[in-house]
Amino acid sequence: MIGLGTYTTYKLYNLNSNKIHVKVYMQHYAGLIDNTSDIVDRKDEFYPNDITGERLIARADFDALFFTKDEINTLMTVASRFKKTTTKEIVALSHEENAWIKNIENHNMISYLDAFTLKAI
Repeated sequence: MIGLGTYTTYKLYNLNSNKIHVKVYMQHYAGLIDNTSDIVDRKDEFYPNDITGERLIARADFDALFFTKDEINTLMTVASRFKKTTTKEIVALSHEENAWIKNIENHNMISYLDAFTLKAI
């Protein structure tokens, strides 16, 4: 069984990429992350090809009491499915999803409802 202990998440962006709409992504990212300073530590990351990012490291272990049994099952399913999946593989998989395919041309936001039709899970 995969544990949901202390976790780390990453934000990556390439300012030279025409494929990534940094302004929209960064605006929503900042709104979510700026209010987490009391629960995560933030660390800047630098990668090849002008890619920068930020590592978010939880200050406390995962507390399952905040989630229902169904939510825990969902988290475990996702963690198990993508445990050994690289970032590039996740990007490739996401670009095969109908939600991506139907929204990429016009750069539309992807609806939450599209989460119910994911192929990769």
